[in-house]
Order: sequence, then C-alpha cells, then structure tokens
Amino acid sequence: MAIRAAANQSELVQRFGRVQSLEIDPSTHRIFLSILLKGESEPIQATLQYSLEARAENQDVVISSVECSKPWIHQLAALIIEKNGSFRLPLEGSLGKMIVMIL
Repeated sequence: MAIRAAANQSELVQRFGRVQSLEIDPSTHRIFLSILLKGESEPIQATLQYSLEARAENQDVVISSVECSKPWIHQLAALIIEKNGSFRLPLEGSLGKMIVMIL
C-alpha cells in the first residue's frame, strides 16, 4: 500500500491518472498494476516485465514488455519497445528508494 501511495505522488503518474493497485513480483520480474487514466471511467490492467539497471548514482527500471487490457495502449507500448529496445523509468527520490528495496 505504501508503494502505491508513493507511486501516486509521482509526477509521471499524476500526469496520466491514479494507480489503484500495484503488485511487484521480484521472483518473476513482473509488475502488475491497475490504473485509472484521466478521462476513462474504468481502470486499465497492465503487466510489465522489468529488470533493474544501474545508472550513475541511481537505478532505472527497464521495461522490456507490456501487456495491457486496452489494445491500443498495448500496441503503443509494443511499438515503443520495438523501436527503442525497452522503456526506461528512472528510480529517483523516495519512490525510487522504496522500489529498489522491493525489487
């Protein structure tokens, strides 16, 4: 619950909506989340395959695949990952420290 609250304080999350549930499975390197996007009446469900990579003084969560309940978001994420090889989220601040401890 603390990690969900911290995620909802993230500027990135606040731009798009609000995390309703967030589970991290470090044994399979998967993140399961439900997020209510701005302008939507129902939350979307997503599963992210991740790894951690060190970067200078911090770490990044590197997303290598996304499965999403909204087909257009699923396809957009797949296109971004196909073009860039992955999608990186820097782990900074209190949320970053909390996530690194869990992952």
